[in-house]
Amino acid sequence: MKEIKKNILVFALALMAVAMLVSPVLALGPEEAVGKNPNMMPPAPWGIDMALENGVHHGWITVTPIPKTELSLNAQTFKIKNAIVITEPFQINNPELENKWLFITQSIWYDYLIMMGTPPPLAEYIASMSPEGLYYKWNYVGQ
Repeated sequence: MKEIKKNILVFALALMAVAMLVSPVLALGPEEAVGKNPNMMPPAPWGIDMALENGVHHGWITVTPIPKTELSLNAQTFKIKNAIVITEPFQINNPELENKWLFITQSIWYDYLIMMGTPPPLAEYIASMSPEGLYYKWNYVGQ
């Protein structure tokens, strides 16, 4: 009986290890994933981004004093009931809102991108991908 439990445990651990190795993940230091993960966008001046077709976007921002990760979900696909509604673009970087879901309308997202120095045509293109707004969460890395 002990031998059967041991075999089941070994099989379960092996299965879990394989699942972890084949999962598409954006780990810390995503530079290693560029060229290997088809969802990774080429490096941009602000960092590296991974965009999935279901409306999930994960970014690694390197231009801030402390690198940060960001996760955004398209509001057309996802609904987060307890998200904090942002009414002004400057609220997005409020340190008290780190690791909290924020709801940002398309127009405020555009204004935020402009405020952060994104060229207007690019900001317009990025904002156009979320016509119903987006849910956004960010975290500083390495504090």
